[in-house]
Amino acid sequence: MFDTNRQALQGLYQDGSMLSFESEQFMGIQAIMTKLTTLKFNTVSTLDSQPTPSGGIICFVTGKLIVDGDANPLM
Repeated sequence: MFDTNRQALQGLYQDGSMLSFESEQFMGIQAIMTKLTTLKFNTVSTLDSQPTPSGGIICFVTGKLIVDGDANPLM
């Protein structure tokens, strides 16, 4: 879903949700969706998610990640 329809991820977030990405924090649905829809990810190798006892979800993204066409993938 992340690679094909990022807007569909909006239902996973609430007004109190926070996204941390490269030392920046994005608070709330609109700020998170703006960040997610403007990122240009090309390759995500694996994604694992686990429920938390309080009803949340923890996502683990692993592998090589190419951001904005950079020649050096993040690992």
